[in-house]
Amino acid sequence: MMAIPLNFLIRVIGIFSIIGLTRYFSEISFISLFVSFSLGHYALGYLYSKKQILTAIRRPETYGVTLLILLTCLLTVHYRFPDIVLYFGLHCVLTEVYWLNKTYTAQSCLTVSRFLLNFSVYLFILRQEKVPSMVPGSFWAFGLVLSIFYFIITLKRNLPSLKHYKNETLDICLFEAAGMIPVILSLFFRIRFGDVIFYHVIMWIFIPLTQTPRMNLRDIFRYGFLTACITGGFLLLTPLGGNCFRIPILKLNTAVILWGYVHITSSLMLSSFNPQWILRWFSPMRIYQPGRTP
Repeated sequence: MMAIPLNFLIRVIGIFSIIGLTRYFSEISFISLFVSFSLGHYALGYLYSKKQILTAIRRPETYGVTLLILLTCLLTVHYRFPDIVLYFGLHCVLTEVYWLNKTYTAQSCLTVSRFLLNFSVYLFILRQEKVPSMVPGSFWAFGLVLSIFYFIITLKRNLPSLKHYKNETLDICLFEAAGMIPVILSLFFRIRFGDVIFYHVIMWIFIPLTQTPRMNLRDIFRYGFLTACITGGFLLLTPLGGNCFRIPILKLNTAVILWGYVHITSSLMLSSFNPQWILRWFSPMRIYQPGRTP
């Protein structure tokens, strides 16, 4: 019996959610939702990382790593370097590649090809952003075509070892095929950096529900309640939510970027969706159940 390609469905939900939001909401409403969901994503991530954070505070052997991460956070925020589009792209692609790797361990043979494919898709659809636009769009198009062929060749080469994992392989193939939707759309409409961040945040609402061990009903209810409350709280700061404290929306938008640097950098220490060499480096921190941190 064929299993439901759950990870593919989550990616499709993420993509079409952004399409629907940009189509049916005004610009100010879209930005309000973008800000509230993004800041809520950051806050929820730290809330679910409390075990790792407390470990960093209590265990002397983690002080060096913690100070390094804190210093890097401060430097990236102050200098806004690396470029946020490239920095977030690395974070987003690593998340999507290693999320599926943790779900389907037998598919790790596709890691390099999937990373190159997803990063090529990312750079192609954002080719009009400041830093990617410094390179001709034809270069990103050529890189995308090469990465597609490399993924297909790698998949074909490893099919004999994947023959007992047909459902998993199908899910991954459909997942990567779904990435072609924004590629095609980018030929007709400009896809903005904020659209991709919002897509990532929406996907992360569902990703924790797919991890092993699975959440029970109590955990799901608590997770949903916290997500709604935290996101709703940030929404109150925006024009769509009443702008309770009269904070300009541009400042809130800037806060998403600045806290994005902190979120991306700290995820190297707190997230399980990273290459093994990073996980080994931060291994003193890893006393929690992997995959449960948004």
